[in-house]
Amino acid sequence: MDELEILGNAAAVPVIIATTQALKKNLSFRYKSEVVSFVVSLIVCPAWWLYNTPDAEIQAVIGGSFLDIVRGGMDLFIISAATWLSATKSYDLFSGNRKRRAELAKDKEEIQKKHAEEKEALVQKIQELESDLKGGKENEPSNQNEVDNKLVDILEGR
Repeated sequence: MDELEILGNAAAVPVIIATTQALKKNLSFRYKSEVVSFVVSLIVCPAWWLYNTPDAEIQAVIGGSFLDIVRGGMDLFIISAATWLSATKSYDLFSGNRKRRAELAKDKEEIQKKHAEEKEALVQKIQELESDLKGGKENEPSNQNEVDNKLVDILEGR
């Protein structure tokens, strides 16, 4: 256990990461994993401090003045925040970025597939419009010819 005391709160980093990942897999959270890991660090770091601090020092902090208790609480909060930052950045460095890149690649593929489908639908629509336009032009001369013939008949008095 002396080795863990030397490491200090650095030994809490893998505990925070593992606990956060276990909680994420087994429970559904409305909040992001960073908030969950921060709450876990606010629990693990003070518990780690209580475990590794000699009884006399704990009693000095708790039994001291109000200012000593506030200072001790602030120290634990700052230590928890620093440990949380270390844990989240370590996780991002080792596996979080890979997962994030994989999700982005998946999203990019889905967007490209959607665009390809939309492009295909637009090409079909253009082809339909062009065929309707060509069909309409073919019909126009025949209609025009009929109008011309009627106009000639009227002018000639037929």
